[in-house]
Amino acid sequence: MTQLARKAKDAIFDLALQINFRDPFTGEGPTTEEALSSLLVVFHQRSGIRWNEVPLHKVKDEVEKAADYLFPSRGIICAEYPFFYADETEMNIWGGMRADVLYFNKDPHRVVLIENKIGSGFTYGPKPDEGQLGRQLRYLMRTGLNPSFLILLTLKDLFHAGWYFNELRQALEYDNAVGKVGAFVMLWEDVIKATSG
Repeated sequence: MTQLARKAKDAIFDLALQINFRDPFTGEGPTTEEALSSLLVVFHQRSGIRWNEVPLHKVKDEVEKAADYLFPSRGIICAEYPFFYADETEMNIWGGMRADVLYFNKDPHRVVLIENKIGSGFTYGPKPDEGQLGRQLRYLMRTGLNPSFLILLTLKDLFHAGWYFNELRQALEYDNAVGKVGAFVMLWEDVIKATSG
C-alpha cells in the first residue's frame, strides 16, 4: 500500500470517529474496508444518511446528481451480498464474488452495487476484459433490473490522484455498458459527513 493510501485511510477512520460513524453496538469506529461497508448499511437502514447531501461524480455521460437519486426508498440493502449464478459459465465469471454493498428496490425497480475501494487492489486485476469491475457490470446487466448502477465508493485523495477511475471508465466502454448501467464515483468523506450519529 502506498503512503498516499495509508494516509487517506487513516484520515477517513479519524473522520468516522469525529462524526460518530461508529458501530452502534460497541461504539467502536471502523478500521477496515468491510467495517465501513457494514456501517453504511446500518446507517442507511436507520435513515441516518442524508443522501441528498452526497454528490455523485460522473464517470462518463451521466449527469451529476446527489445520491438520493439512487435510493428512492429504504429498499433492501446488504453488505457482502453473494453473486448468484445459474450455470458453470456464470460461476466461472462471478461465482466467488460478493458485492461490498448491494441495494435493490422493487418499486421503482433498481439495483445499486457499491464497490468500496480505500486503497486495495482489484480482485481479478484491473483489465476491462477480465477484471472485477467488468464482471460486476456483466452481473448488473444480467439481473435485468433497470435502472442499475455501479458505484465506486472511494477516498477523496485517491479519487483526485486518479485511482480506480480509469479502470471503471474502461470497463464501461469494454463491456458496452454505457447507457445500460449507470456509473458514478462517491466519496467516503461526503457519506460520513452526511450521517447522523
